[in-house]
Amino acid sequence: MRSKFESRTTNILDEKDRLYINYNEFDDRIDFSFHDSRESVAEYQMSSHFFLKFLSLSIEDFDNNELEILKKISSVLFTQIKKIELANNLHKDAVDSSEAA
Repeated sequence: MRSKFESRTTNILDEKDRLYINYNEFDDRIDFSFHDSRESVAEYQMSSHFFLKFLSLSIEDFDNNELEILKKISSVLFTQIKKIELANNLHKDAVDSSEAA
């Protein structure tokens, strides 16, 4: 996907590279860590407000192919979110039932 911010970097992620995203609720910041196969790490931080604004502005420029990829990414994210929520609810129910016994 091309975005208006793409020219800021020349790095390309390959299959062995990893992207980690963490949200720090105490200072409302999102941390991004890119780990590449050469053991190099690039880290970025931004406020959640800035991230959502940046994401929204970038999507406005997407063409149909980029929107299709975004739909696939969204599907993966929502599927994983539902799995995590279900696991958390099952764990909470198990803890609640053991405390009641």
